[in-house]
Amino acid sequence: STFFFMSEFGLIKNYNVNDAKEIIRKLDRNGWEIGLHGSFNSYKNKKLLGKEKEKLEKVVGHKIIGTRQHYLNMDENTWKIQKELGFKYDATYGFTKKIGFKNKKYKPFYTKEGLLEIPLTIMDLNLKNLSTIDEIIKFAKKKNALITIVWHQRIFSDKDFPGVGKKYEEIIKRCKKEGAWITNCKGVYEWMQKQN
Repeated sequence: STFFFMSEFGLIKNYNVNDAKEIIRKLDRNGWEIGLHGSFNSYKNKKLLGKEKEKLEKVVGHKIIGTRQHYLNMDENTWKIQKELGFKYDATYGFTKKIGFKNKKYKPFYTKEGLLEIPLTIMDLNLKNLSTIDEIIKFAKKKNALITIVWHQRIFSDKDFPGVGKKYEEIIKRCKKEGAWITNCKGVYEWMQKQN
């Protein structure tokens, strides 16, 4: 998996990656990818996104190549900002209220700025039932498409979101049963580099 960590500045709740630095470093040491979860306004603010990237890179001790924007916020300058800051890929493009392939983007694609976009297919609370997953998996297999899943950490609290965390495990099981290649966003980026 790729774990996107956020450092939110100036809004109601502040997230500080330094508060989670030991778990971030442990994940990184054990082969999980660490990416930046840009804060709410960073999609349109290069200085802010750069500050957040720098802070996370200090925690992990190396460059971060991927990002996702909070609330899937994007505008016409977001990819340009991300590219100028040295990101290799973004994983923001997708639906905020439903699941599926936005604008029939079944596979990763390069933006005009040269940034790889890894489209989002499924976000935790948008998934109402698992029968929809079977349809998406069947469709993805037919189209040789990429399915990306966003699951927020709070969703694994069975007390607050009964049964929703188990849906993630079930999606993975169903994809594996169909012979899917399962990797993180960095793995997708590296695979795309080889194709080019």
